[in-house]
Amino acid sequence: MNIGNVSTLSGVLGQLFEPVVPSLQVFVKAQNACGGLDGHPIHLVIEDDQDDPSTAASDAQNEIENDHILAFVGNIQVLTISNMVSIVNSTHVPIIGGDITNNTWFSSPYIFPEGPPPEAISFGYLQAMTQIYHDTNVGDVYCLEVPQACEQINAAFLALAPQLGATVKSNIQISIVSPSYTSQCLTAQSDKIQAMALTVDAATQGRYATSCASVGYHPQYIAYPLGVGNQSEFFGNANLGGTYVPLNTFPWMDDATSAEQYYQQQVAKYDPGFTTGDAASLGWTSGALLVAASQDLTSSPTSAQFLQALYQFKGQSYTTLGGMTAPLTFNQGGLPTVPYCLFAAVSNSTNTGWNTAKSVDHAVCTNLTAPDSPK
Repeated sequence: MNIGNVSTLSGVLGQLFEPVVPSLQVFVKAQNACGGLDGHPIHLVIEDDQDDPSTAASDAQNEIENDHILAFVGNIQVLTISNMVSIVNSTHVPIIGGDITNNTWFSSPYIFPEGPPPEAISFGYLQAMTQIYHDTNVGDVYCLEVPQACEQINAAFLALAPQLGATVKSNIQISIVSPSYTSQCLTAQSDKIQAMALTVDAATQGRYATSCASVGYHPQYIAYPLGVGNQSEFFGNANLGGTYVPLNTFPWMDDATSAEQYYQQQVAKYDPGFTTGDAASLGWTSGALLVAASQDLTSSPTSAQFLQALYQFKGQSYTTLGGMTAPLTFNQGGLPTVPYCLFAAVSNSTNTGWNTAKSVDHAVCTNLTAPDSPK
């Protein structure tokens, strides 16, 4: 059985997202050792869209028409997912799981997000700031280069802050190619901001924290999860020590649940020591959703059989995917809905590893929603 993946795997963002590949490859090896998908061995076809929307569309068409894939799984397409919508809507070949960084992931009955929408991350920022660190003067910096995702997350941050008792004293869009952010740090320091959300990639998180440290400013940092998509890019800068990272799928470094233990065991068996991060967690959780959608495949499986199974998801509990994500609801002819339920990880004081992971038993859920959150 051919299953496809189209992801951004080259360039600056490609290095950040690269851990999705070994994660999916380990998933395929582990699942094939257990009989594949309901008795059908998986052959995974991966294409690099090179961060180009037209390439993403042609890659997707090639996988559907020439590789005869039945579904996509774990696509990491932060800047290219929009070009996939018309393809899946016309072919009915589903995308099962992906980066879920913007609301496009919640815009089609043929796209199945494996976790909460991007606005949930803003809730995660603010929940940590106000409830864990008891900081109420807060700020955020967000990226210029990924406008859809970063602007949606920023808008939700501004909308949700008053409901969580926070005052946003600084709200700045920055470019991820700037060498220094000293002026922004000085402004935040002057505004007495106690906690700062960083909706940027890992390299920019590091440069921002270094710039602030150079002027004696050390706020509590709360980092965007896919900014830690490749944790090797995040670790090593001591100025990010103690950074809190809200997660919309399971903490990849943890083994508190049987599902996480299984993940760790399979990684150790098939690809020990691969470069990991949030992109790996997104990929593995997407694979788990693919398995859950394959329970009733026939001897001649079709995309429609995956769809039929997925449309049975009606707010399934954490146990559906072993506690790796929030309850999922998918609707035939309608759009997916996933509540704000988040896990978390906290780096150690020197930012050389992880100090704390919060799995399903410590997940934080809320009925709050930002105005622009998918309904």
